[in-house]
Amino acid sequence: MFSIKPVILGRRPENPVSSVASIILLSGPEITFISPVLRAATGKTLMDYLGEKIWSKIGSGEDFYYLTDGYGVAFALGGLNMRTRDYARFGQLYLNRGNWNGEQVVPEEWVAESTKVSAPRSSINEDVLQYGYQWWMPPETDGEYFAVGVYGQYIYINPKAEIVVVKTAANRNFRADGEDGRAIKQENIAIFRAIAEHYSDWQYPGSGS
Repeated sequence: MFSIKPVILGRRPENPVSSVASIILLSGPEITFISPVLRAATGKTLMDYLGEKIWSKIGSGEDFYYLTDGYGVAFALGGLNMRTRDYARFGQLYLNRGNWNGEQVVPEEWVAESTKVSAPRSSINEDVLQYGYQWWMPPETDGEYFAVGVYGQYIYINPKAEIVVVKTAANRNFRADGEDGRAIKQENIAIFRAIAEHYSDWQYPGSGS
């Protein structure tokens, strides 16, 4: 059996401030509102709901935990901790279009909708990455998308290569490239693409090979 461990990180800010780009809105406090809204709609915490609807269905018997605020509300914007192979299971669930061993755990339509570009690139920070619903798309994507966490965690999913790559890290200097971390992200994406090319017949169209 798995269990869920809330970890209190701190009190909620009284006056959260959104970080606004010219087109893309990346607002951690607003994403965090998903947690109480979900509880109001279902009567279950984000952790309980995730455990019931997804975690219990993808074959993991290990614990996961969410960071929470001082009121025990999970930080929906991040702070989801699990073992590397379980990150890979979550990636595999999306690679399978939400299906796990014949059971449709996540609606296929939502997988498709959430992993396509829904916001143009920002004109303020010149970031070449594009954004869907909590998923990022690399520059000149060939159907690839990825999740990225603070300090350099990644779940990279390449449907055409049928490959999931997971990278865990604790790099506190992940933004120390002078470009707010953009160069480091580009290096990681290049590595993931090279892995996908090596272990499949897929070739990135921009590789020139």
